[in-house]
Amino acid sequence: MINKITLAGIVLSALLLSGCGGGNNSKSITDQIKERDGVLIIHSTKSSACSIMTDSVKNQGVKDVIFDSPNNTVSCATYGKKRGDIDDDYAECAETSLVDFSDNSDISLLEDITKACVIGGNN
Repeated sequence: MINKITLAGIVLSALLLSGCGGGNNSKSITDQIKERDGVLIIHSTKSSACSIMTDSVKNQGVKDVIFDSPNNTVSCATYGKKRGDIDDDYAECAETSLVDFSDNSDISLLEDITKACVIGGNN
């Protein structure tokens, strides 16, 4: 699973485009994520698993990384981003599922079908 978490960092790094700077603490977390260059949404993920994935993204050199664990109904449109394919280096947002990172391992301790992990960052 560690390799898949590292992959999440690499994927988010590849998604990042040039753009605006970091957020402002007086803004909502949603508004701060909207301002990030790239957004990765991982559906059906507990907040604790999101925190681990966020640390991996930070370790990949992505700047101004923030995360949120909103309802699982969020999408790229929630953050004003055009959805792209997770393999597209020029996409500003990608959506995936925790299952995609499982390597056929038991991920039940990391899953929460009511929550999503949203990671935003700047290049």
